[in-house]
Amino acid sequence: SNLEEERSHIMARRGITYGNRPEVDDTGHVAEFDPKLYPTSKVGLLFMAYQSDLGNQFEFTQQNWANNPDFVKAQTGIDPVIGQGSGASIPQLQCPVWGEPGKQPISFSGFVTMKGGEYFFTPSISCLKTL
Repeated sequence: SNLEEERSHIMARRGITYGNRPEVDDTGHVAEFDPKLYPTSKVGLLFMAYQSDLGNQFEFTQQNWANNPDFVKAQTGIDPVIGQGSGASIPQLQCPVWGEPGKQPISFSGFVTMKGGEYFFTPSISCLKTL
């Protein structure tokens, strides 16, 4: 069924942040907005995922969902955070700019820079028991 096919792409994943960021309150918001508090470098996100079928899970998700400018509907644009398209294919989002009335387009081009990536093999418990 369509639901079974959709669920075949699910993977166990986790994002781990690193670097120094502004302190947040109990609600998860920066207590006081000050642009000087925001880092300009040396911060990021380590993404890690476990899956049984690399092509059907991670690679499928990246290619067919994150990098698909027509996912979920036509002309949505690629995912602005994890999509890996050219700057022209990344949407200009209409977001309010802090301290300014109205809306200004914000480009996500270059918002995320991939620093590297690796695929590692982890044997199953049943495989390890046979050693």
